[in-house]
Amino acid sequence: AFIIATKLRTRQPPYLDIPLVDTSAAGDLGEAGVDGWIDSHFWERFGGALMVGMIPDIGAWASNSAGKKDRNTDYTENSRQAMADMARTTLENSINIPPTLYKNQGEIINLITGEDIDFSNIYTLRLKNDR
Repeated sequence: AFIIATKLRTRQPPYLDIPLVDTSAAGDLGEAGVDGWIDSHFWERFGGALMVGMIPDIGAWASNSAGKKDRNTDYTENSRQAMADMARTTLENSINIPPTLYKNQGEIINLITGEDIDFSNIYTLRLKNDR
């Protein structure tokens, strides 16, 4: 998977965030991207729209299986249009869920930075007198 890092957080207080520019992740051997399990969120993205889309079909089936009714009248037209609009809205709201990469805790991820990172205001070196 291709990963772009946007900030680096120090592990010691005061926990500073350092912005990273043009930084990407690499694997153990320096290859582009990292491995892991990728969750595409298929059911979260499309499940709601599929369920909302099936409701008019169930309504039409129930209406057609009813015994005494006028075959020339469409009893479900308004409901079908409303459900189609709801399915479209549901899909528009959930289609942009990005995939999630899962890696085991403690696995190494190398970062290839696009520019030097300046730690001078975070970690300071003191000259030690050797006498």
